[in-house]
Amino acid sequence: MVKRMRMMKKYISFLFAALLLGTSCSDTRTDYMMEDTVYFPNSDLQKETLYVMNANDYVHNVWIHKAGYYQGKFAGKVELDYNYLIQYNTDNGTNYEMLDAKYYSFERDFVIEAGSDEVAVPLTLKIEQLLTEKGYGVYYVPLSVNSRTPGEDVYVDKAHFILALEVKKPVLALDGTDGEQRGEVFLDFSESTTDYEIDITSRLDINTTEDLSVTYSIDESLLTEEEKEHLLEEGFDYAESVNLAVGEKYAENYLTLKPSEMPDGKWILPIRMGTTNEKVGTDKDANWLKLTVVKGTLDAQITFETSDYLQGSDVILSSENTLTDETIARISESSDFSFTVTYNSEGANWLTPKQENGEIQITVDSKNSSIWQERVATITLKDNVNWLEKDITVRQGIKDAGLTLNKALWNIVGYSDNVAGKANTFFKLYDNFWPANRAQSDTGAKNSLSYIEVDKASEGTPVQFVFDLGENPHAYNAVGLMPRLQWIGNSPKYMKIELSDDNIDWRLVGDESRIAFTDEQINKNPNGQSNLWMNKLFIAWHQLGGSMVHRYIRLSLWGTWSGTICLDEIFVSLKD
Repeated sequence: MVKRMRMMKKYISFLFAALLLGTSCSDTRTDYMMEDTVYFPNSDLQKETLYVMNANDYVHNVWIHKAGYYQGKFAGKVELDYNYLIQYNTDNGTNYEMLDAKYYSFERDFVIEAGSDEVAVPLTLKIEQLLTEKGYGVYYVPLSVNSRTPGEDVYVDKAHFILALEVKKPVLALDGTDGEQRGEVFLDFSESTTDYEIDITSRLDINTTEDLSVTYSIDESLLTEEEKEHLLEEGFDYAESVNLAVGEKYAENYLTLKPSEMPDGKWILPIRMGTTNEKVGTDKDANWLKLTVVKGTLDAQITFETSDYLQGSDVILSSENTLTDETIARISESSDFSFTVTYNSEGANWLTPKQENGEIQITVDSKNSSIWQERVATITLKDNVNWLEKDITVRQGIKDAGLTLNKALWNIVGYSDNVAGKANTFFKLYDNFWPANRAQSDTGAKNSLSYIEVDKASEGTPVQFVFDLGENPHAYNAVGLMPRLQWIGNSPKYMKIELSDDNIDWRLVGDESRIAFTDEQINKNPNGQSNLWMNKLFIAWHQLGGSMVHRYIRLSLWGTWSGTICLDEIFVSLKD
C-alpha cells in the first residue's frame, strides 16, 4: 500500500509538471519534462501585508515547489534578482525599488529531499532597523531560483518573483458611530436623572498578536480655551485602561453618565483613546469623544409674559401683526444673560430683539406679505455662567392665514384603520413645512416628500385624523387644508369636522358633508392633474361658525377629484 501511494505521488507530480511546462509534439521536449524541476508557486508580484506590534524580527517563508516524475533530491539556490525588477518595471510601467539587503537575510542554498515536493526558505526581516531607518511602507525584494543539481534545471517561466512586503502599523479606533459613540456627541439631561451609558469600546484593525493595553484619558486639547472653563468634572465613570487580549480585536469599555451627580449647566467631557504600545497607532479621526451634556433648565430664571401672542413657549403672530418693544419674557434679576437671534430664509432681520431691565422685548415693524412662507425667528437666551440655553420661537404667519395655532403643541392621537399603514407619515400634516418652490417639492420635510398620500375612501368609511391641539389651546374659528402643490387633483372632495374636549364626546360643526375643495379651486390648475407647479399657494379654509377652544379636532375625508387623497398641511386658525 505504501509503495502504491509513493508511485501515485510521483505520478501526480509528473502530471503537475506537465501542466506547468505545457505540451509539445516533440519527443525531446517530452523527455525533458520527465526530469525534476523547481519553481515559485507565485510568480510576478506577490503581495504580503505585515502588521507590526513589536520590534521582533519577522520571518517570511519563501516557498519553492518541485515537480517531475522521479522526485529525486534537488539542490538549488535562491538569489536576489535586481535585473528581474528592472524588467518588471519596464513591462508594467512601475517604479519599484529594491529594498537594501541590510534589512533582511535568508539562506540562499536549499535542498528538497527525495520524495518531498516543497521547501520553505525563511527570509528574516529586521523590523527594528527597518522601522528606525525607513519607517512603514511597501518594500520590494526580487528573487530568483536556480539549480545546483547537475542535469536538472528550474522551470524558467516561474523562476522569478517580486516579494512586496507592506509593513503597516496596526490602528486602534473607537468602535461606534460618529455622533453617537465617538466624535461630537450631545446629550440632553434637562428632564432626566437616569444613568446613561455610552459604549466606548476600542477596535483594532487586526486580531492582536500580543496583549495590548488600551488607555482612556481626559484630553483638554479637544477644547477651546472657553470650553475648558466648562469641563465636566463629576457625574461620570469609565475604565482608564482596558486589556485587549491576544487573538481579539475588541476591548470593551463603557462611559457611565450620572446626571443626578452633575451640577446644572452645559458641560463638556473630552476623552481620548490611546495605547502604551508605540508600534500601534490610533485613528486620529476616530480615537476621541467630545461629549456635551446639558443638565437642568432655565425655566426658573425665565418667565414668559402672558399675551394673546403667547402659545406654549412660542410667540405666534398673524401676518398683519406689528409690534414695538413688546415684552415677551422676563429674566430673574440675579441672572447674567445674553442672546442671539437666527432667522429662516424668508425675510431675514424682520424682527429686532433687545434685552432691557430684565425684559426680552421684540419689535416687528412690517407685515408678512408672503403668500408662500411664514417668517420665523429663534431667539436663544444663554446663561453666561452655566451656559444653559433657552429658545424662544417667534413665528409670523403667511398672508390671510389669520392667527394660526402653534403646531409645536399638536399631536395626532387617532386615525382610521384604513390609513394605519401610513401612520409614520402623518407628522407631515403639522410639521410647518411645505414647498416654497418646485425645487423643494421632491425633497420635503426630513428628506421625504412633504405631503401625505392615502387611498381614497367613502362617506361610510372615511379617512379620519384626530388632532390634539394641546392643553388650553388658543381660540380658533377656522380649519385650513393645504393640498399637495403639484397634481392637486389628488385632493379630497368632501369632509366633516367634529370637536371634543375629551376625545370621547364629539360635536359636529357645520354640515355632515362639506365640500373640502371646490371645483373652482382644483381647476385653477387645468383638470387638477397638470405636472406644472402651482403658481399660487392656496389653503381651503372652513369656518366653524364661531370662536372655539376645544382641545380635539376630528377630520373625516372622503372622495377625491382624481386618484388618491393627498394633503400637504393642516392649519387651525383665528381668522377675521
